[in-house]
Amino acid sequence: MNPASAAVGIMTDYYAILGVPQHAKEEQIKAAFRKKAKIWHPDVCSKPEAHERFMAISKAYETLIDPARRARYDKAVLPARASAMKAARVSVRPSPSLLTEKFAAGVIGMLFIVVLSLAILGFAVPVAVPVLILLSRLLLRMTKTIGLSVVVTYTVLASTLLLSLLLLGLGIAYLSL
Repeated sequence: MNPASAAVGIMTDYYAILGVPQHAKEEQIKAAFRKKAKIWHPDVCSKPEAHERFMAISKAYETLIDPARRARYDKAVLPARASAMKAARVSVRPSPSLLTEKFAAGVIGMLFIVVLSLAILGFAVPVAVPVLILLSRLLLRMTKTIGLSVVVTYTVLASTLLLSLLLLGLGIAYLSL
């Protein structure tokens, strides 16, 4: 249940049930109802909650399709939803633990690339294979918790940082000759 529905009490968010925006036209509401009804109709769906869901979908449709009932619903629900959403607003800043996980994923991904490169080049192959297996397991675990795209993004960022530092070190070594 979303915060707006909780604030209203027993009123539920009919827009969310049908998956339509608040400014949805009649055609959108009908299409959304048909789509949901095909999925949750008790004659089609064998899940135990199918009847209950279908009844909620039907109630939402009946309320939103009738202009007078929809206006009464919006008048009763929208002010409470707005105040609940304002109260439930959360910070958009990611938590420090999430940033730490992302940073760790990037470092582990970068190490994976470095060790894999060394193994491909033939350096320290007996040592590289167990390390690659360990790093692969860590990356897979992180992918499940924070997502593949995040792991890939931070791996690329960390690898780019490492390459930049390596080139900077080579440049400084060249200049000091």
